[in-house]
Amino acid sequence: MGILLAPYLEKGNGKEGDCVTFDRPSESRQISCSTRDIEDMTVLALAIKDLEVADYHYQFYNALAAVIANRWPTEVQERFFRTIREELSADVHGEVDEKSWHLKQALVRRQTNVRKETKLFRDYARQAFEDTLTLYLHGTCCDIDVETGPRQMPSRYLRRRLEVLMALYPPPDGYAVLPEQLKSR
Repeated sequence: MGILLAPYLEKGNGKEGDCVTFDRPSESRQISCSTRDIEDMTVLALAIKDLEVADYHYQFYNALAAVIANRWPTEVQERFFRTIREELSADVHGEVDEKSWHLKQALVRRQTNVRKETKLFRDYARQAFEDTLTLYLHGTCCDIDVETGPRQMPSRYLRRRLEVLMALYPPPDGYAVLPEQLKSR
C-alpha cells in the first residue's frame, strides 16, 4: 500500500480518475480520500489541507477501513453479518456513525424482513463494518471516547462488535482496544 498526502483531492468526472490539486476544488467536487489500484499496490490518497489535526487519524483509519471493507474475505463477512442480524433481531437502536445510521434506517423502512440478505442489507452491513472497523483502528492508536447521543448504539452492542473485530483482526502486542486490556498490561 502506498499513502499519498495531498493538499486537496478533486473527484473525477467519469472519464478521468480523481486528482490531486493545490487549489481548493468546489464543494461538490472536493473529496477527502481516493483509492486506486496500480499493478500490485493500492494507493491511498488523503486530502489534508484545511483539515483539523484531530481529524487526521479518523480520516486515515476510515480510509483504511474502506479499503478492507471493499475486499473483506467471505468468512469475515459472514461473521459480521451474523452479528448484524442478531442486532436487527433484537431491534437494537443506533449505529456507530452517520453513514451506517442512514443505511440502517433505509433498511428498516423499506424491508419487512431486515435480516434477509438483500442489496439493502449488504450495503448497510458493509457500511456498519467500515464504521466499526474505523472505530476499532482508531481505538488501537488513541484513547478515544464514543460520543453518546440519540443515534448512538448501546455500548454493550458496540462492545460486542469490537470483540468480533478483535477476534478477526487481533491488535498488535502492546496495543489495547478495550479499557480492561490497559489494566492488565
